Amino acid sequence: MTNLKRETRFIEIMISNVLDGLDRTPYRLTKSEKAKALKVLEVKKPNRDSSNVSRAGRNRILINLSYWQIKNVEAGVVKFRTTKAQTKDGYVWWTEYKSFDNDPRCGGMFVKVGDVDHGNLIQVTHELSHYVQYTLWYSDKSRWAHMRQPHGEGFKQIYRILRDRFVNDEQARVSFLMECNGQECFEYIG
Repeated sequence: MTNLKRETRFIEIMISNVLDGLDRTPYRLTKSEKAKALKVLEVKKPNRDSSNVSRAGRNRILINLSYWQIKNVEAGVVKFRTTKAQTKDGYVWWTEYKSFDNDPRCGGMFVKVGDVDHGNLIQVTHELSHYVQYTLWYSDKSRWAHMRQPHGEGFKQIYRILRDRFVNDEQARVSFLMECNGQECFEYIG
């Protein structure tokens, strides 16, 4: 299996498991909406910086494995400065949008240099929060009106849940990533 195919499979596994993490919340998706997430997923690893972005909506989830923050994690350097000094030996600061970078549950956080899986998990949970918010908004625009703003409160409510369950707690994150990297997960999805 080529490296990009293996990384794509890993992202698919993450997505399936992370979406299941919303099952007992108001943001639960249907089985077909979860399946659609995998159908609209595109994982890429471009060599150019000009297309170095990840994004998601209800009809597309784009995960860029060459995202500038992933490059920071790989190299151990910070490409962009944050609003305050964020330093910790052996770590880089993963920056979120300025409006919520300081949020203790869904804002920026330290990522150990070289821990690309941690960085990709942050990226996946962020983009899945967009996929969920827009899927819900499109399904019932009056009920989910608060989901329309890209990084508004609706997005942050979903993102906080996903970050709390899969990213913020180191033991939970390491366990989840080990499970997703394990052979049984590859057999489960495949």
